[in-house]
Amino acid sequence: MKTIRDPVHGDMRFTREEMMMIDTPQFQRMRGIRQLGTSNLVFPGAVHSRFDHSLGTCFMVKRMTAFINQRAKTAGMPDPIDEDLARLIAAAALLHDITHIPFGHTFEDERRILPAHDDSSERLRFFLEQGALGDVLAQLGLQQDLVRFFLEGEKQAHPFAYQLVAGPICSDLLDYLKRDAFFTGLQLAYDDRLLNYLHLEQNQLCFDLYSENGFRQDAWSELVNLLRIRYSLTERVYFHHTKMVSGAMLSRLLEVLLEKGRIEVEELYHLRDDSFLYILEQRVRKIRPYRPLLDCFLARKLYKRVYMVAKNPLDLSHPAPEYMTRFQNEFHRNQNGARAELEKRLARHLNIPTSAIILYAPDIHMRLKAARVMVRVSAGPLKSLGDFKHPELEALNNRHQALWKFYLFMSPQYEHLFVKAGKFLEREIGLPNQLALFNRGQLTLGF
Repeated sequence: MKTIRDPVHGDMRFTREEMMMIDTPQFQRMRGIRQLGTSNLVFPGAVHSRFDHSLGTCFMVKRMTAFINQRAKTAGMPDPIDEDLARLIAAAALLHDITHIPFGHTFEDERRILPAHDDSSERLRFFLEQGALGDVLAQLGLQQDLVRFFLEGEKQAHPFAYQLVAGPICSDLLDYLKRDAFFTGLQLAYDDRLLNYLHLEQNQLCFDLYSENGFRQDAWSELVNLLRIRYSLTERVYFHHTKMVSGAMLSRLLEVLLEKGRIEVEELYHLRDDSFLYILEQRVRKIRPYRPLLDCFLARKLYKRVYMVAKNPLDLSHPAPEYMTRFQNEFHRNQNGARAELEKRLARHLNIPTSAIILYAPDIHMRLKAARVMVRVSAGPLKSLGDFKHPELEALNNRHQALWKFYLFMSPQYEHLFVKAGKFLEREIGLPNQLALFNRGQLTLGF
């Protein structure tokens, strides 16, 4: 066993087999991939890496497994998670982010210029079946079991195994909530006592909020607190407008390299943040119209918000469903090149380079994933936490949905054209510019 000191969890112990995986170049690459992308432009301390997070996720899943087995032992039952399955689960937790590329969430989930890291079987096999890591996994007899683990997800024989690593409330979440709060300096924390309520039932991972004495109010409160923390981090960190703007600028630079064949997707599999940014700078310099965008990003002269459409936090039926469908298909997914086409039309209207304009539309499906966790609140069947019509749960879910915003970002060089650009989008989208209302607090407070 080897002990590694972590600022979040303290001493974490890893087996010889786990250290064999950790000591491969593929795993060490994650030291250079920041967990929160460009969030360090807002929170300078947010430079923790996917390496740190992967160690923490493995540590947490082993704690969760131990709590589940101890609970069964206390009830006079055999361990539901035997040594072989626990070994596989720990390895999966350790490697759950191995397929990440630099700024992956920005490129894959926001501008959607690449498939998601956990949706690509080709990328998964590249990392798990090749190189030093592939050799180690084959030597340990874990390679094909891990490939199946990730590809089958909850469809495997033991759904709870996958749920421990990537479920609604899992080791991944329990590590990054603590880690992201710590490195951004936000005073947010959950109580580890929550782990006492982990339970397996019907082959599913759940939280047991019911005992012989009745409903466990303290466990319920701590679960709701976990959702509250997840919302707070989303609002204050993951959806901070500076992170969104900088991420959109970076995405546009990668997009142009891909469009012009100046970079191959597989090349990204070998890069860290610093090597990616170096390659980006060297290659974009040769594309004259995009040099100003590159210079703005490198100098942190970020594009400005010019036009905005937001979900009404007091009435989530606005904008109407037909508008939201259009935002999702045309501007989030860029269906039939609709987003790129509107950017070009606006650039022609303003007589400025297309590189000075970026449309940003996040996924419209912004419900709290953690609310889907299964709970036992009575002697009856399991229920999803989100099924309960609890006022605080509903408020958190509504507030989370209301974080959705559609933006037009523009280069500060063209500030004199901001009003004209906003008017153009009002006509094209068919919805008024809500940016001024948002900046005055009227959208949030409803006055």
